[in-house]
Amino acid sequence: MSCCLRTALVTSLSTHLVLSKSRLETLGTLIIGLIHGRSVNLTHIASHCRGSACYASKYRRLQRFSQHVRLDQAVIAALVVRMLNLARPKCLALDRTNWKIGRHDVNILMLAIVTRRFRVPLFWTVLRHQGNSNTAQRIALLKQYLALFEPGSIEFLLAEREFIGAAWFNFLIEAEIPFAIRVRSELTMSLPDGRPWSIESLLRNKRARRTIHTLDLVLPDTALTVKLAAKRLASGEWLIVMTNTAKPKRALQLYRRRWGIECLFGDAKARGLNLEDTHLTDPAKIELLVVILTLAMTWVYKTATATMGLRSIPRKAHAPERPMAGARNPGSAPASTPCATPSSMPHTTPRHGGPRAVQNAARPPESCTVISACPGTGNMPTETAAAFTSRAGRPKAAAKRVPISPQIDPDVLETFKATGPGWQTRMHDVLPEAARTRKAA
Repeated sequence: MSCCLRTALVTSLSTHLVLSKSRLETLGTLIIGLIHGRSVNLTHIASHCRGSACYASKYRRLQRFSQHVRLDQAVIAALVVRMLNLARPKCLALDRTNWKIGRHDVNILMLAIVTRRFRVPLFWTVLRHQGNSNTAQRIALLKQYLALFEPGSIEFLLAEREFIGAAWFNFLIEAEIPFAIRVRSELTMSLPDGRPWSIESLLRNKRARRTIHTLDLVLPDTALTVKLAAKRLASGEWLIVMTNTAKPKRALQLYRRRWGIECLFGDAKARGLNLEDTHLTDPAKIELLVVILTLAMTWVYKTATATMGLRSIPRKAHAPERPMAGARNPGSAPASTPCATPSSMPHTTPRHGGPRAVQNAARPPESCTVISACPGTGNMPTETAAAFTSRAGRPKAAAKRVPISPQIDPDVLETFKATGPGWQTRMHDVLPEAARTRKAA
């Protein structure tokens, strides 16, 4: 871990967080260890902590931080917006992520910023039950955001089909939050004249796949007017988005950004920082863990922006497969390749284990020389060359045998079987001798 990198991070955090110097240094260690180790498990992060202290002392220091420190989500949300310069109106995505720890369900309802370049959490709550959230929990999460930012800072609120309900839509309309929420085709809506119809029935005659169809409808049992934008997907399924804005087609086009929160969950879990590695079940500690993960993601985005600027990430051109660097043409002598030094080898951390496992993982390998396994076997010993050139399995016979299914007397078969393993070969050896005797006669 670079000391100057941790110093820069601690300096950036000190202007936003009211923590002591030692707590700030521990938080910086946690963030950088999380990025390097790609795991929220404290045993893995402790192995990336520099210093003369033993592994157990580093691990205990991280444990004390998680036990005694709590960070306000509003402060973290303001820090994220300032560090990433996201003061302009932005799209927010609302969704859940969940996993199991033994018999315990961890269920997190999250509100995140999703832009073309960034996807980072803002507010979240740990649900104490499995399954969908209810209207009160969603409204409470949005009120946390509105207590810190104006409704005008939201370009669109994007959500999936589970986030529906008359009371929920009523809150969004009264709070003047523009939304684009996907709904099911079986949902019953009302026409302006009051007649109830399912959306599927209203779209029955709309068959053009590339056309965006719009409808003006009313939520049942309310006077709330909404607009729908519908488009038929290649699979034949309808993509239907409900919005309270005057431009439903734009709402449907921006709805694709909702996929950013799915990518965020991938970055936070198995494809990135492995949030599921934690064994914590206490909601307060899980919320702190998500705070640290949010700060780690924000720091990664900030350093990437400072390094790359506003340039897009270049896409890789997948060229035809090239030979490996150590390969040689057939017949050429293989080169001896020195074993990689510990500094040039990627640092690997054991997935489980304590100080002894970490010490074993950090032990440098013995100096060695690796002979490249290529078709040329010029300088290899005879036995080694034979091992590379020989094929596995039974050696190839000089004359190919023909499979047959003869019928043999049981007493003859038992006689050969009594001789032990390999009786089939011994039975075969008798037949050529009998054939030669018969031919001589």
